[in-house]
Amino acid sequence: MIFFYCTLNRNSDNIFWISHNDKNVLATKNQNNYNICKPYENKLAASIINGLEIFPIIQNSTILVLEDSFTESVLHMSNMIGENGKCFLLSESNSAKKHLTKLVKTSPNISLISNSITKPENFTLSTEVDILYVDVVNTDLIENTLKISELYLRSSGYLLLILPTNETSVLKDGSYPNENIFRKKLKNQHEIIQEINLTDFFKNSTLFLCKKK
Repeated sequence: MIFFYCTLNRNSDNIFWISHNDKNVLATKNQNNYNICKPYENKLAASIINGLEIFPIIQNSTILVLEDSFTESVLHMSNMIGENGKCFLLSESNSAKKHLTKLVKTSPNISLISNSITKPENFTLSTEVDILYVDVVNTDLIENTLKISELYLRSSGYLLLILPTNETSVLKDGSYPNENIFRKKLKNQHEIIQEINLTDFFKNSTLFLCKKK
């Protein structure tokens, strides 16, 4: 097996386009191994393939990750930030916690937070983070996401927010669902840089790339 790689952008040393089995695929690399990013299982990879313009996860970044069900994206984030970066995970799912506990044992730059997403003021997190990555199926949690961003995302830090497309994207008549309340609240704290529909890989997921004001 032969790998040829090039960096995705000049700031990211651990995410690559590589040639694998005569195909160009995305991969991340830790100290010992390459890990192929599967866009049908990894929304970060899906967003890159769909044209993500700014990729904020670089070496030594600190990331707070909130997901309903943790996917392989966490492993790739761990690879991308390197041994001097830090990835904080919040999960309220018992099944996910078992998986994450195993991951923590093999990835020293990952730590678990056991608090509830509905009470961000009680998070056991004593530092601001560079990136907040949120993948939730319930848009009712947007208020909590904004509060978490207010408390823990540094100024000019990036929010990668993934929400159900059918609750956030433009309707056929040109309007937005829920009277666009979600967007108004998001724009109060953040600049929405890009909106990416991940429909080729995830039928009902849209990623918002935002920067905290």
